[in-house]
Amino acid sequence: MAAIAFLRPVRPNFHRDPSIDELGALGKHLAFLQGLVSAGHVVMAGPSDDGALGVVVFPHDSATQAEERMREDPAVASGVFTCEVQAWRMSLFGTGSTRDWLGFTQAIHIRTDAVNAWRMLATCDGLER
Repeated sequence: MAAIAFLRPVRPNFHRDPSIDELGALGKHLAFLQGLVSAGHVVMAGPSDDGALGVVVFPHDSATQAEERMREDPAVASGVFTCEVQAWRMSLFGTGSTRDWLGFTQAIHIRTDAVNAWRMLATCDGLER
């Protein structure tokens, strides 16, 4: 299961007229998210064009794990953003999409290896002649 977080500024004009404190929290927020990306917890994150919504995608976390991580976000902890986390089923991927980032290629290889190993154990294919 995956999770997706929706971030919304508490103050409506935040994106047009941020205070010094809000800018400080935003800088810490970006560094925090970069840390989650570097650690492999987040595959993508970013705001909408109008700044009214931010999205953070956790490809390997449950909603509970993502909520725990987002509580540590400095912009959430300081009250600059609210955060809503939903469990999310990533279902469709286009050509050249992010599916390789999400580890699906690796997971497919692992499943294929497991199927091949089972086939060898369950048939004579694995026996030397």
